[in-house]
Amino acid sequence: DVYQVVPVHVFRPLDPSGAETIYKPENTAVVAAAENAPAAAQFATFARYRFATVATLENGYRVVFSDFRFRGERRNAFQCTVVLDRNLHVLRHQFSF
Repeated sequence: DVYQVVPVHVFRPLDPSGAETIYKPENTAVVAAAENAPAAAQFATFARYRFATVATLENGYRVVFSDFRFRGERRNAFQCTVVLDRNLHVLRHQFSF
């Protein structure tokens, strides 16, 4: 699955050639473990177009959940970040807006 994000300018014609393609990550064990963090559960209650990005760290993983409705307003607007160790235990979680 992919998302296509097209910039819309009020005074210009729509130009789909400027679209950004974002590949939806598979629902892996890493994402599933991150979804169990309390902050991620809160985030899921209001996120309508949720997607996750996963980064591998030296000692685990960082999963950032975002909502496409707020993409572009601020780089970290309405995000949930979960840091897991290699055994998929939650080390840190935060919800930022």
